[in-house]
Amino acid sequence: MTPRRNPPVSPNQGSPSRVIDNCSTIASDGDGQPSIRPAATNPGEQRCCLDVPDECLRGMVGKYLDGVAKNNREGRLTIRLRLVEDNLSDLPDSLQEHWSGAPPRFTVRVGDHLETTIDVGKAVIDGWVSENLLDALPETAARLLIEAPLATVRAGGGWQVVHAATVVGPRGAVVIRGASDSGKSTLAAAAWKAGLEVLGDESVLVRQTDHHELVAAVREVLVRSETADMLNLDGDRIVTTGGEPKLRLKLPPIEASRRSATHAATVFLGDRSQPGGARLTPLSPGAFEAGFDTAEIPQERWYGSPEPLVRDWALRPAYRLDGAVDLDGAVALIGRLVHEGGL
Repeated sequence: MTPRRNPPVSPNQGSPSRVIDNCSTIASDGDGQPSIRPAATNPGEQRCCLDVPDECLRGMVGKYLDGVAKNNREGRLTIRLRLVEDNLSDLPDSLQEHWSGAPPRFTVRVGDHLETTIDVGKAVIDGWVSENLLDALPETAARLLIEAPLATVRAGGGWQVVHAATVVGPRGAVVIRGASDSGKSTLAAAAWKAGLEVLGDESVLVRQTDHHELVAAVREVLVRSETADMLNLDGDRIVTTGGEPKLRLKLPPIEASRRSATHAATVFLGDRSQPGGARLTPLSPGAFEAGFDTAEIPQERWYGSPEPLVRDWALRPAYRLDGAVDLDGAVALIGRLVHEGGL
């Protein structure tokens, strides 16, 4: 393997090709394509400093930014991305991403083909990708250069991480919360197979100042091969960071504006194997607050506390789902919530 010839460019080194002035900003015109405008004067508009010479990478950035950033921290977001040359004729048969770091600074790397550094405190995303990886796996490049880093920055800048799958419909988003291996991904995959929109199976971001507002973190669904076979779904075979083989379902891209939604209800996953079919039981505020912690992950407390959100959501529609082994029945109940807003 030959070393890459164009390493990532420091902001102090200049660029081998045209760079947008750091005082310029990116703004989406609503069609998923970014346009360059003068520096932001209205903090409520979508703004960030963009240093991305490659046209394809700029287009990717626009697909994730439109219509979801309204707070001041995201107004000062900086994104620097580079496309670098390599002499590799083919990518390896298996590519594995490696995350390292701790709050507020993280790095994700895929061999000699991609590296992204995320500085949450400074709201900076700085990365590069090889031409081969971008050409062969554009979805992977977008996820590791933009989507996951942007979610990481947002988690430290006004958004609360919630460990949950999220299904959306005309009446809003149903947040499906459960501990690891409780069935979130299976239910999300089945909901998507049934025609419902899914924002992800593992986590979602909720605005700290308005708990009605949700936005996708990383929009993906990972399932075991037997689940994919049961649902007759196709996906890309991957190995998780924990070493478990899974399939990443091939979700079609959606407009950036559809990555956000309004909270409609919360569902806790209960006893999957309970007989009698799938059923939802309303939760009292006390039961909601007591049950929320059972699915907590460390990331929910990296940049604050979820308690204000818990107290708020406890007063909104909330249910426990039992008997979800009846998967068709469980999906029908979730579908009813996202279409009708309640039971």
